Amino acid sequence: MTGVERGAGGEPELVRRQAARVVVVDHDGRTLLMQGCDPLVPETRFWFTPGGGVDEGETPAEAGARELYEEVGLVVAASDLGESVARYTSEFPFDGRYYVQEQEVFLLRTPAFAAEPVALDVHEVRSEIRLAWLSLDELAALPETYYPTELPDFVRQAMRRR
Repeated sequence: MTGVERGAGGEPELVRRQAARVVVVDHDGRTLLMQGCDPLVPETRFWFTPGGGVDEGETPAEAGARELYEEVGLVVAASDLGESVARYTSEFPFDGRYYVQEQEVFLLRTPAFAAEPVALDVHEVRSEIRLAWLSLDELAALPETYYPTELPDFVRQAMRRR
């Protein structure tokens, strides 16, 4: 659920929203990440898990399942995500707005698959660069920042499941 407030005196718009993130881990312990950038700062790239805003009438798990389909082409039921494993608030500037985002994190174990976006919105098209399966060693060696910063802990937690 999104709330947008106009900034005063040239400040960016403030967007308050609920979001769902999904840490997708394959049977080899690799996690599926998206590389992107703020369209206003394309030279600064970062990695993040699939997920996004919770639409009106959706639960966070339903949003996570929808976002997995839209962003990486994986079809799962909300019940496949189970209970969230973490909740936190993230604040960040993006594309001329300032977000205050209440995030719920879900873990999903799955066989590796060829991830391809299916239905990106205009902001995602402008900001997302590529998808990749990365091991914990590859994650540790990344020169770019990744989100959430607790990602290695979430991957280890997911690997202990099923």
